[in-house]
Amino acid sequence: MSEQPTAKRARVEPEFSIAYWSIRGLGAPLRMMAMYAKRPVTIVNYDVKMDVDSGKLDASAWHGPKKELKKKNAFINLPHLTDHARDDMVVSQTNACLTYLARRLGLGGRSEADVVLIDTLLCEVMDLRNKMIRFAYNGALEDLERDGRTLLEEVMAKNGIAQKFELFLASRKHSAPCLLSYVTAADFHLWEMIDQYRTLAAQLGVDFSPSLLAWWQKFADLEENQAYLDSHLHNGLPFNNKSARFGSAPGGKTFQRGQAYQWASKESEQFNC
Repeated sequence: MSEQPTAKRARVEPEFSIAYWSIRGLGAPLRMMAMYAKRPVTIVNYDVKMDVDSGKLDASAWHGPKKELKKKNAFINLPHLTDHARDDMVVSQTNACLTYLARRLGLGGRSEADVVLIDTLLCEVMDLRNKMIRFAYNGALEDLERDGRTLLEEVMAKNGIAQKFELFLASRKHSAPCLLSYVTAADFHLWEMIDQYRTLAAQLGVDFSPSLLAWWQKFADLEENQAYLDSHLHNGLPFNNKSARFGSAPGGKTFQRGQAYQWASKESEQFNC
């Protein structure tokens, strides 16, 4: 019997484009959210190159697109989101992108009280991120262990940000694997930041919050998250750019000047989950 020709899979036009650097960073929760909702999305990653001799960084890949996009949105920055179903509307600034995408994907707050709570959670997660960024991009490599331990002690201390989230999780009146009783934008950004903190803690041999890790695992186990977690967007990209002492190479490692890398081989990719 002769083989039947394989039917070609119809191309699905992307509903959104999400642009960021070729790292996880602030792009990760947006990418994860779009893939959770199984929406066709184009992921645009601009690579920052490092000169082998001087160590100088070159972010010029973003300069040209930024100039053009500024004509549509005076506040353009990375990350930004383009909604192709809404006349290519361009949304910039991280929390604006997160809350807009959540509403478009049916992951926004279902009441005024929930909207306020989600905004509050996103602000707290951003505080958690900013502490990590200050640690990752400042200080000498030889001080990484000392400074990393100080960071972990600070966020896990009484009245620290981790404790705030622990108290919030303990106060919930539901057992859903998300912060509210349904999935929202806040889940994706908190999940990414716990992933970064747990990686640092493991490297330093420090215990991280058991309750936050338990929540992190339950959210990761959701079937809708598997496409993202199995992709190179999660497994192949570093947390931070090449100048960071922590997370500038995949797995929380440190990028070495002149190191060969593959994670920026494609500037633009389409995902149809």
